[in-house]
Amino acid sequence: MAGRNLPRGCAQTPPKQLRIGVVAGISRGLWDLIELGLRELGYVDGQNFTIEFINLDGQIGRYPEAMKELVQRKVDILVAAGPEIALKSALAATDTLPIVMVALDYDPLALGYVTSLAKPASNVTGLFLQQIEQAAKRVQLMKEAFP
Repeated sequence: MAGRNLPRGCAQTPPKQLRIGVVAGISRGLWDLIELGLRELGYVDGQNFTIEFINLDGQIGRYPEAMKELVQRKVDILVAAGPEIALKSALAATDTLPIVMVALDYDPLALGYVTSLAKPASNVTGLFLQQIEQAAKRVQLMKEAFP
């Protein structure tokens, strides 16, 4: 290759694979969809990232031990998706690894887990889907539709 001054026999070191730790109370199927989205962004499982996945099979009380297990597996990022216990467990397991939350049934701002979603001040960032307000609206619509 022209323009490259690498010594003979010198191979480039491949970039480190990113290891994403995921604990979920649901099946792996949803995370397969997330992997599909990552692939569209140029990330390919097995090439530049891997997912360490622990399925709780609905046993939400296992979140704390599962998050600790992922930290012991030396993942690079923890994903705390779903109920508040997912984020609590991730925070208890590490204070140094980045944590990406997907808050579904709680408000991480009101509860003090984060001070801003736009500019994280700690190792926690992510999404707040504001399902709380939507749930109240759904109840209101149901009452109106079926008095």
